Amino acid sequence: MRIYIILALLLTIIGISSSAQTERGAYVAAVVKSGSIIGQNSIIAGGRAGWNFSRSFSFGGAFYSLSNKVLTNETDPLSGQKLLAVFNCGGLEIEYFYPSEGFLHGSFLLFLGGGGLKPKAMDTSVPHTSYYGQSLLIWEPQINLEVSLTRLLHLGLGFSYRYVTGTDGYIGLQNKDLSSLNSLFTLRFGTH
Repeated sequence: MRIYIILALLLTIIGISSSAQTERGAYVAAVVKSGSIIGQNSIIAGGRAGWNFSRSFSFGGAFYSLSNKVLTNETDPLSGQKLLAVFNCGGLEIEYFYPSEGFLHGSFLLFLGGGGLKPKAMDTSVPHTSYYGQSLLIWEPQINLEVSLTRLLHLGLGFSYRYVTGTDGYIGLQNKDLSSLNSLFTLRFGTH
């Protein structure tokens, strides 16, 4: 995780210094998504970092993690308590901005990546079963509306739909249990 933070900071510094002379540059962003997982409200938080190749396109990476407690439908046989869902994903992002300049602009983003789902005991201080996780394939198209607060600070609101495949009945779940329409909030620092 540290390597991603260092890489994001390095890309931002390079991008900010190069953006004064060219149309290219780097950015980092904090993202919070609100949707549902297993029929329950979910908050997924994470970060993005990337490189703008022109005033209209960017390419980068992102990592997201489930931030609130979501119960699965399964019970731990050893402790008898309901199991929590642990969900993480990371991957590549491609984004198109239009119009690329001005106070208000829109963007279309496509996230392509992998993730994991793992059940976890609610109380790990009592004897409980250890579980292996399930690998997932995730893609998530997203539409955003961004406001440029300053030349380097942008605030965005948007919607996305997370498509998940690979659940295969793992802990009684199907792909539709993890797929969801999401509203999202983005705070981006760097060139645009």
